[in-house]
Amino acid sequence: MPYFCYPPADIADLNKFLEQSAKSLALAMALGGWDLPYKKLVEAFSASLAQHDQVPETLEALFELFEAALHARDYGSAQAKIVTSIMNRVDYLRGQPELLQAARVLPPGMRPEWLDRWALGEVVFLDFHPASEDERLFYLFTLFNLLDTFSRQYPPSAGNLLRFAVVLDESHTITSWSPANMTGQDSIPPQAAEINRVFRTHLTEDRSRGIGYVIADQQVDGLPGSAFEIPAIQLY
Repeated sequence: MPYFCYPPADIADLNKFLEQSAKSLALAMALGGWDLPYKKLVEAFSASLAQHDQVPETLEALFELFEAALHARDYGSAQAKIVTSIMNRVDYLRGQPELLQAARVLPPGMRPEWLDRWALGEVVFLDFHPASEDERLFYLFTLFNLLDTFSRQYPPSAGNLLRFAVVLDESHTITSWSPANMTGQDSIPPQAAEINRVFRTHLTEDRSRGIGYVIADQQVDGLPGSAFEIPAIQLY
């Protein structure tokens, strides 16, 4: 699952694209409730693009640039507490070998082979069940980022035409999730609320480009209430 998807060659605003990608990645890392992580991720992306004309190929290499950007200035006591929590979370993710091995970057213009098969109408099943909760969260929001980049090749869907469908099974395992392995708990943002906010944004924006979602879940109480309000979203 690529942690970063290169934008289309004709993208008008690269900085806006990097910011959106960084916000999704920060959420995938369970750091989505603060401005600081995604801003430092944008700095890491920009530094790598300026120096190497590409983003870091591995998640570990990105973490190194992210840590350097994070420690490039001094912080007051309140923000220093947040930085400690952020680094505890990054260090925890560094200790997940399966995640580090799976999260790579494809060259510009390339997509995962399964995505092309899905775009041609084939049913593709991505099984996240064996993954840990942390890995599932990461895969889901990097998947959202991948689908968002993919959908940009299509104009807004006239008449809400449905071009593609995505089934999210057992969604409550993500939308009710809160991070563990972090210290300074009073500094940690309400992660589930932030997940649900971005979840709704993806559902709405992707739907406008022709990607519809079917949310399959036996525990609907664990789903964001806002999901029930979005047209063309089915819940079971």
